[in-house]
Amino acid sequence: MVEQELRIEVVLHRKDPGSCELLNDVDVGSLIGRLLEQWDPYVFPAHDLGGSIKAHVQRTHEYEIVLYLLLAGTTVFLKSALNRLGQHFGDWLAEQMGLLNTTVNSEIRVSDRSFVSVDPDKLEECIPDIVEALRLAGENAQKLNIAIEPISTLEQ
Repeated sequence: MVEQELRIEVVLHRKDPGSCELLNDVDVGSLIGRLLEQWDPYVFPAHDLGGSIKAHVQRTHEYEIVLYLLLAGTTVFLKSALNRLGQHFGDWLAEQMGLLNTTVNSEIRVSDRSFVSVDPDKLEECIPDIVEALRLAGENAQKLNIAIEPISTLEQ
């Protein structure tokens, strides 16, 4: 089996990038915990597929956190890992909306263009789009920007 690597840089902001809104009230720790948890081998047979996921977290500013993800393994492993990561990001973003008491949908963008609006009421419909955004960001070496409570939506 041929092993491949997929590097994904995820940039988390409270509002849109550049707004400098503090991340103090966003529970980033729960997202990191999900990304690093031991995944059930029956749901996600990573061990049998011969792959790994490494994560590095960097707080670049009080308003920005960057997650560097390195997925390495077979094509089957990468597809499974992206699906699982998409679910984790979607669930986490839906929870953040509740914690922040906001009705504004989070946005996930690849290279600063709007890509996915994460609606917690239609989360299962959003997951494939989140997975696709993760895949595109990794394959094209582009940043995946997540605005947890985007200003652009508030102004519309």
